[in-house]
Amino acid sequence: MRRIAITGLIGGVVLGTGSACGGGALESTGEENTTEQEPVTASVAEGDYVIKSVHSGKCLAIADESTEKGADLVQDACDGSKSQTFHFALLSGGYYEIKNLNSGKVIEVAGASTAKGAPLQQWDDKNTANQQFQAIALGGGQFSLRVRQTNFAVDVAKASKEDGATVLQWPWSGNPNQKWALVHPSASAQAPTLKDTVIQKGLDAPWDIAFPPDGRMIVTERIGHIKIFESTAANARLLKKISIDNIYSGASEVEAGALGMTLDPDFSRNGYLYVCASRHDENQLRTQLLRYKSSGDSFVFDTYILRRGVGANHYHDGCRVRFGPDGKIWMTTGTGMVENRAQDPNSLNGKILRMNKDGSVPSDNPILHGASGRSVVYDMGHRNPQGLAFNPADGRGWAVGHEHHKTNGIEQHDALTAIKPGANYGWPNPAGPGSGYDSFAWTSDEKGMACSGGAFVSGANWGSWQNHFFVGCMTGAQLAHFSISGSKAKKLTSLYHNKYGRLRSPVFGPDGALYVTTDRHYSGGPTDKIIKIVAKVAPRSALDEFEPQTSQVTSTSQGDSDELDDSDLR
Repeated sequence: MRRIAITGLIGGVVLGTGSACGGGALESTGEENTTEQEPVTASVAEGDYVIKSVHSGKCLAIADESTEKGADLVQDACDGSKSQTFHFALLSGGYYEIKNLNSGKVIEVAGASTAKGAPLQQWDDKNTANQQFQAIALGGGQFSLRVRQTNFAVDVAKASKEDGATVLQWPWSGNPNQKWALVHPSASAQAPTLKDTVIQKGLDAPWDIAFPPDGRMIVTERIGHIKIFESTAANARLLKKISIDNIYSGASEVEAGALGMTLDPDFSRNGYLYVCASRHDENQLRTQLLRYKSSGDSFVFDTYILRRGVGANHYHDGCRVRFGPDGKIWMTTGTGMVENRAQDPNSLNGKILRMNKDGSVPSDNPILHGASGRSVVYDMGHRNPQGLAFNPADGRGWAVGHEHHKTNGIEQHDALTAIKPGANYGWPNPAGPGSGYDSFAWTSDEKGMACSGGAFVSGANWGSWQNHFFVGCMTGAQLAHFSISGSKAKKLTSLYHNKYGRLRSPVFGPDGALYVTTDRHYSGGPTDKIIKIVAKVAPRSALDEFEPQTSQVTSTSQGDSDELDDSDLR
């Protein structure tokens, strides 16, 4: 019986040392080869895999998660779904049948074509050469997948990095778009299980949360309070309640008051806390950015970062504030119900603002079309952006808005914005494709969800949901779940429908949990909560726990128990 030696285990993939194709298989000229091939050495352990492009970082998937035969094979943002998981079944001669777990259909070259550029699709199992593949180990955990019928490589068309790009057969060139990592479905490819727990009750419209490095939890209440809790544990003791003076008088019942909040990245050194609030000041109602400084176990007002220029109202104040990875302060502002402000480049309302820590204008901010000069305005044309977060995968800023745009006469209530400098999203004018304004990354339908805050999650405990985006929504009382790829967003599902009431602000904590505030529907009394959502993935299999640097098995002596023959891989 022909024997092979295992040289390593990488991510659950068994690498073979030899192949009957020899080195020639890796030096293919790309000419069509439709003759029957010699048996090859199996390089991959039979089992389930996610097939990830070395070039784009995206995963092979069946288009639109279709279960129909003839559906295209494409690349898409990795999400750990069954549509992106494939079973490798070892056939005689060392070839593989590759079956999609969602549809139960096998991958093939469409129409059994022998032409380069023929697309791959899923089809009923016919056990034909156009449905059989060789996996050639390239080293470093990378593979070339070759069609048995032609010896062509599985390739992403035009070396695209975009979602939905066609996957086809093409002569082997060694380019990265023909190289694949076969990832064993383990913790990194599994959706997590979630455990949700109410950790605080009796709050009055909590809007935002911050977590100092000493373990405390700070919460803004729209009514005008900053509350400091001893920890994030359930029912942790309230240590302090700070009242913000001159807060908007109707803050308990509308969308104005003590709203967004963030800690300075250098908080351990300077103790700064930034709070965005709607306040009466100099005989005007304004949206302002205040800076507080740590003092003992409390905070005291220190200075204004942004005092003038942003009008406030009882609705549409925006007022989310975050530090970006660039070290700048980013802040959202609504129109304050004076809608034409959004199209005035010299107004600070209806905008995304970017400023230095002291409130000054960064030298690399864009100058908007029609503006009198460079300012803290970074983009414009928003109605009421209430969410702001930065993707840990690439640092890009994202805004969540209750925008009420009309596109082709259809009102789209909610929007996600991949923030870009100098953009104009059109409010209060009709927007969308063909309007001359910039487009959103995602919009809801005319029913809307009343989206508010948003947060990215990260860490191994989130499994295949790492770097996904979660948005609090009040209509439907739901937590909307999005996958993000570059500047594109895809809504996957919604969680906790009507379980906790209206959900206002998800905030990612330093412990890897997601914290979400509720927002009563303007009914009297402190009835709101903070919910802690802990994610966990199933333990990895024994195969996944091998460390590559210690998994070398090179025995080739006759009769050694570590030596495997072909039947051991079945």
